[in-house]
Amino acid sequence: MEEKLYQSVCKVIYWLTIVLAYVLTIVVSINVASRYIFGVSIFWSEEITRFLFIWCSCLGIVLLNDKGELMQLGLLITYLNKRFAQIAIQLFANTVCLLLSILLLVGGIVISIESMSWASPILGVPNGVVYCIVPFCCAILIWQFIRRYAKIFMRSEENA
Repeated sequence: MEEKLYQSVCKVIYWLTIVLAYVLTIVVSINVASRYIFGVSIFWSEEITRFLFIWCSCLGIVLLNDKGELMQLGLLITYLNKRFAQIAIQLFANTVCLLLSILLLVGGIVISIESMSWASPILGVPNGVVYCIVPFCCAILIWQFIRRYAKIFMRSEENA
């Protein structure tokens, strides 16, 4: 059940990232074409481009971490002969990332709530709406790190 939910969430994040990246590319392309062809820049494009970039970056971190490509310790782990040392390094790295994600989650919630009253100058979108992606992605990252703990401990029990 948890695995199906996790895979569904990852699939939604994947497609959302693709859609946002396409919109980002289209907006930037139209603005560049407009600037060079007509000599006029689209006034709202810089702001929406920044918002889309923030969202794509945060969602991309979640996708990279899901594939295990966010933090590569493979070279170090491969050269260690003792299984205990390999597990210890994985646990240490996972713990550091988990603690940082928790810190960012709390900070992201605070920033999102505090900036809800500040609207962007051109679009009038509350900045809290833009920044709410940070705690959302940190919550998913925490979920991923907890899942990774379970995998590390299952492998260590199987090899014992």
